[in-house]
Amino acid sequence: MTSRGRFVYVCLVVPFLAWGCSTSTDADNNRPSIYIASPAHGASFSRGDTVDIDVEASDDGVVVAVRFYLDGVYIGVDSTSPYQYRWSTIDAVVGLRQLRVVVEDDGGAFASQEIAVWLRWAYFPPEQVVDDWQTSTLHEEGFDTLAIHAMMNTAYGDNFNDFMHAVLVVRNGNLVLEEYFGDFRRHNLNHLQSTTKSFTSALIGIAIDRGYIGGVDDPFFDYLPRYAHLRDSDKDSITLEHVLTMTPGLEWNEMFVPTLDASNDNMIGNRGDDYVAYALAKPVIRVPGTEWWYNSGCSMTLGEILRSATGLGADQFASLYLFGPLGIRTYDWPIMAGGHVSTHGGLYLRPRDMAKFGQLYLQDGMWNGERVISEEWVVASTRPFIGAWGNTQYGYQWWFENVGGYDVRHTSGYGGQYIFVVPELDMVIVTAAGYDQGDIGQQVWQILTMFRDRVLAAALPAGVLDYRSVN
Repeated sequence: MTSRGRFVYVCLVVPFLAWGCSTSTDADNNRPSIYIASPAHGASFSRGDTVDIDVEASDDGVVVAVRFYLDGVYIGVDSTSPYQYRWSTIDAVVGLRQLRVVVEDDGGAFASQEIAVWLRWAYFPPEQVVDDWQTSTLHEEGFDTLAIHAMMNTAYGDNFNDFMHAVLVVRNGNLVLEEYFGDFRRHNLNHLQSTTKSFTSALIGIAIDRGYIGGVDDPFFDYLPRYAHLRDSDKDSITLEHVLTMTPGLEWNEMFVPTLDASNDNMIGNRGDDYVAYALAKPVIRVPGTEWWYNSGCSMTLGEILRSATGLGADQFASLYLFGPLGIRTYDWPIMAGGHVSTHGGLYLRPRDMAKFGQLYLQDGMWNGERVISEEWVVASTRPFIGAWGNTQYGYQWWFENVGGYDVRHTSGYGGQYIFVVPELDMVIVTAAGYDQGDIGQQVWQILTMFRDRVLAAALPAGVLDYRSVN
């Protein structure tokens, strides 16, 4: 489950491009001709349709093969007349697609034609998997489904397929929307980045529930005997709660420098031999508990506190007391230099399992009728403890803000790894994305706009009938 090494975390029809429908050849003798009889250039379909691609090819020379391509990728061949390919769009990428047909004759001459078609998003309820989520439909769980259709078509039109991995929505305890983008699929693990911090907080809560740790008012250095040489009188006033809320007052330079900048303390810690030692060596420059300052070193320190108190790494403790009860069987949680589990940003999970964690908090620490985390810890973790940036507030490695009139608790990871918990709507929203290309700030803004704001707007309050619905 773990690996060793060093890690650095960090019907709508649009105008078509003028591809044209011309014929091209690669030979002059006995050249064939090709014409796509259907679909028409600019035709529109819904994902899940079966599209008959009908081709007319001349018998100048002898046609020996007709090949079909989608966005430059070979999808099929038919060497007998009539020339036809049945394109099943169930797994095709939504948006503007290029269909190209190439004909070859017995003299080695080629001709081709290309057309553009538009593939619209269509809703399919999530698949029911044994020992996993109960599933339902958007309509049955009270969504304005036309709004969801418009949102998803806009998402694909805005090139979400270039960076998005998944979006999932759970309402009333049922998985109702499960969409994967590009090559990402249900079985793939997604890098949670700093959403990992919220899982680390949960493990601290479980350790307190089980008596391994006394409580949040304990001096945090009491659980760090390995680093006693870095303790001083200023640090004696730092409690576990200060570390959980990122208010220890320690000097830390992560919030106002680029994520991958060499001066970023998180990057320095990631590349060093002992991240925790680096974080704990920082001097106290603010009164603990008075000012929030984003500090991934706090989250790494929580992992060491857990190991010291329980004798288990975060990955091992989670396997027993968090992942096990939630039925999370597939994950990766790398171990960094110094033997530290990457509790600040290294966890990999399936999006379906990310949603389980959100649902656990929505249900005040209960899962399938069993208590996993105490209700007291869930409430304390997700309450607004101190102001952070913008309109957000911070709890125990959780964020809190009001969105569209709803109080939303959420995790947050670089590039758009979010778990939103909305108690008033009995809803959990999960987004997962890549983060290695493009403008990350713009990407995150798109994700928040499309899936946080618009999904919330499409969720009808209890008792409101949905008259804007499609299957």
